[in-house]
Order: sequence, then structure tokens, then C-alpha cells
Amino acid sequence: MTKNTLDLTAVWNDTMALLSAHKEAAIAIAGVFLFLPSWMFAYFVGEPDTGGVTDPSKAMDIMLQFYSENSLALIIFGLLASFGTLAYYVILVRKDYDSIGAGIARALPIFPIFFIVSIITGLLTGLGVFAFIIGAFYLSGRFSAVAGVVAAEPERGIIGSIKYGWSLTHNVGWMAFLIIFIVGIVGAVIGFLVGAIVGLISSYFGGPLLLTAFTSLISAIFSVVTATLVIAIYRHLKPQVDGNFANANPNQE
Repeated sequence: MTKNTLDLTAVWNDTMALLSAHKEAAIAIAGVFLFLPSWMFAYFVGEPDTGGVTDPSKAMDIMLQFYSENSLALIIFGLLASFGTLAYYVILVRKDYDSIGAGIARALPIFPIFFIVSIITGLLTGLGVFAFIIGAFYLSGRFSAVAGVVAAEPERGIIGSIKYGWSLTHNVGWMAFLIIFIVGIVGAVIGFLVGAIVGLISSYFGGPLLLTAFTSLISAIFSVVTATLVIAIYRHLKPQVDGNFANANPNQE
């Protein structure tokens, strides 16, 4: 089997190029499928109130009750975010559409495959927790290209997409995880610092409306960057396996 390689700088440069080439789609999809649902939930529903609770079991009961009472909203918003992310993947990797709406439509028939694949890979990654967390990190890296496979090559089906995505990350599972982890840490630090400033401002002027809007906006931006990064990883690994995918230029047909 070919020894695949991943370079952090090359992947990040491709991520930025993809974001630049598809900025309209990123803004539209992030706004409709990620930002608005998240903001509505954060503002109208909020979070579990565990303030002042020191008993872990009691805190867990409060959280379970919260999720039980709001399960329908969580499912709806979760499905919207999942479909929006898939639509963005499709727009990044396919050329058989002439508008953002058409790109989103291309994602509709693929969504059942994407949803089931996400559940399977999520469960498998979760099982990695039993290997002292390290296993979950490794598996998240190994499965990092699967979403790109489903979006670009849905004809592979559920098992075929997982198997092919696994083969793409051969020898680079840890590097794929490291790339996503580094970007995540940097994003979290920036979000925390800016969030502290916005939180201070909102406490005087905007109240919870501004604070929840900002929190949801940061989450949406982070989700779009991460999704683009995942596709960049797929684009860099696929040509190393079959050599027929244009990975150098995001505008290349």
C-alpha cells in the first residue's frame, strides 16, 4: 500500500484557498444551517443550569432532564447542522452544480448515507475512549477523510466510503488528528479571548441577545473552517491513492 503523507502547511494553504474560492457558500450555509439554529436554541432554550451544584450525580440529573425536555429541538437543530455541513462538503468537492442552491440540492440524496456513516464512525471513535482516550484521537484522524469521500463519491455507499476513507489516511492518522487538533486549539484560544471582550461589552449594552449571537457566530465560523480543513485533507490524500484528483487548485475543474 502507498505510504501517504500529509503536510500541515500545504493542507492549511489549501483550506484558506478553498474558503476564499467558496466564501459565498460558506457564509450562506453557515448562516442558515449553523448560526441561526444555534443562536435560536441558545437564546430561547439556553443551557442546563448547574450553577452552585457540587454533587456530580445531581448535576448529571439536571443535564439529563434538560436534554430530555429539549430533545426535539436538539434533534432538529442537529439534523440542520449535519445537513448544512454535508451541503458545504458537496459544494467544495463537486462541480455538477451552477449555484449554491443547486449544490445544496445535490446533498439531499446523499444525506442518509452521510448520516449513517457519521453515526458509525462516531460510535467507533467513541469506543476508542476505552483505549485511554488515545484510541479515540487516532480513530478521529483515520476517519477524517470519510466525509470527503461521501460528498465526492457517494456511489461507494456506506461501508465503501468508510473503507476508502480509512485507506486514504493510511500512515497519516496521527498527522490528520494533529492538524485538526492544532487548528482547533488556535481557534479555541482566539474565540476565548474575543469572547471575553464581547462578554464584557454585552454585560453593559447587549445582554444575552448579543452574547448568544456572538457565541453562535464563533461556533459557526469554527465549524466552517474545520469542515474546509477536512475537505483539504481529503483532497491531499486522494491523489496519493489513485492520482486522479485535482488537489492543487480549488478552482480547477
